[in-house]
Amino acid sequence: MADPTSQTSVDTSPPTPAAGQTPQPVWASTLPATETCHDQEPPRPLLPLPMQSVVALSTAAGLLTLAAWLGFFAAFSGGVVSYDTLSHGPGGANTGYTVDLNTATRAELLQLPRVGPALADRILTRRQTVGPFTTLNDLREIPGIGEVTLQGLTPFLRPLAPPPPSTTSAGQPSDDLRTGQ
Repeated sequence: MADPTSQTSVDTSPPTPAAGQTPQPVWASTLPATETCHDQEPPRPLLPLPMQSVVALSTAAGLLTLAAWLGFFAAFSGGVVSYDTLSHGPGGANTGYTVDLNTATRAELLQLPRVGPALADRILTRRQTVGPFTTLNDLREIPGIGEVTLQGLTPFLRPLAPPPPSTTSAGQPSDDLRTGQ
């Protein structure tokens, strides 16, 4: 009978390789010992064979229907996209977008060609400090707007309405537009 006070030791260290062999990593001992060859079995399809033909025919029918619908409606409407005829840009192209300088917001001004955030802010500042624009040439007072920029903006600007005349307390038009007297 074995002595209960004696302890048996278990070797938990990885086995040492024989001479001339490379050592195996620790995790290699946990891998299955048998090798499986994936090259010998055919790949499993995502859909069963009968369903593949159904999906292919459904997709083809949908694409043909879409193409026929676009072709039919584009042929009778004059094109896929219709254009407004409100304004004409450079070269006579329809723009369809116009802005009133005296009521436009910053976001509307940013939609104009050659108008960035800084120029839109300068237009708004000029409108707030000096007053409404009376003619399109008033834009040339703003730094960054020259003859070429003004010509590019003109097709996108609505005609300016004359500002309402200021009146005195008696209801008569005043002589001085700034003071109203």
